[in-house]
Amino acid sequence: MRYEAKFCPVCGSTEIDPISSTLHGEDLFVEYKCLACDSFFEAPKPKAVVSAPRVLAAVDIFKANSGFVYEIICVGPHHDVFGTGLLLNSGDILSNYHLLGSLPESERNEATIEAKQSNLKETVLLDVIDFDEKRDLMLLRPQKELGKGIQISNRMPDTGEKCFAIGNSKGQGISIFEGIVSANKRKVNGLDYIMFSAPVTNGNSGGPLFDEFGLPIGIVTFGREDAVGMNYAIGSQTINAFLNKASREG
Repeated sequence: MRYEAKFCPVCGSTEIDPISSTLHGEDLFVEYKCLACDSFFEAPKPKAVVSAPRVLAAVDIFKANSGFVYEIICVGPHHDVFGTGLLLNSGDILSNYHLLGSLPESERNEATIEAKQSNLKETVLLDVIDFDEKRDLMLLRPQKELGKGIQISNRMPDTGEKCFAIGNSKGQGISIFEGIVSANKRKVNGLDYIMFSAPVTNGNSGGPLFDEFGLPIGIVTFGREDAVGMNYAIGSQTINAFLNKASREG
C-alpha cells in the first residue's frame, strides 16, 4: 500500500513536496519537504482500527457458554440444596458459599457436593478448595477432570445495558434469563454488587451473569424478596481477589 501525506505534521502547511519514497515490507511511504518550515517527514501509517465488540443475542450467548455452567447439588443427610456453578479456565468450579452454608450446621461436614450438566446423567463429586462466607464465594475442585472453562471478565458493564443470567433455576436444569444492568455498582452491607433485573430465582445462586457481549461479568448471589427485579451479582473485582487468594494458598 502507498502511504501519502496531505499536510506538514510540524506546522500544518499544505505546501509540501514529495522528494523520495521508502519501502517497508509491502508498504511504500512517501517522504516530503515542507515548503513553509523546511521540515522533512515521512507519511504516517494510519492507526489500526479496533472493531467494537459485537452485541450478541441471547441464543448465541447460551450456545457459547451453557457448556461451562453446571447444576450444583449440596446433598446433606436430611436436606438437599440446589444451585449453579461456573467452570473456570483453571478447571475448578466457582459458586456461592451459601449453597453449603444454608444446610444445618450439623449436616455440613457430612454433606457431599455434586455437579452435573443438564444433558448428562453422570454427576461429579466436588471438593471445597476455599470459601469466603462474607463475600459468598466458594471454589470447588472436581474429583474428575471436566476440562477448562472460561475466565471472569474484568469489564465493568454500563448501567442500562442488557445482561443475561444462566443457571439452574428452581433446580430444574440450566436456563437463561434476560434483563438489564440496573446499577453497575450498588453497595449492600458494605460490599459492592452489580444490580440487575433478569428474573433469577432459587437455584440460580452461583451462576454466571453475562454482559451483552457474552462476557461473564459476575456471579449471581441474591435477590430481594420484597421487590421484583432487584437481584445482585458479585462483580469481577471481588471474584478475582478471592481467586488470587485461593491460588496463593492452594
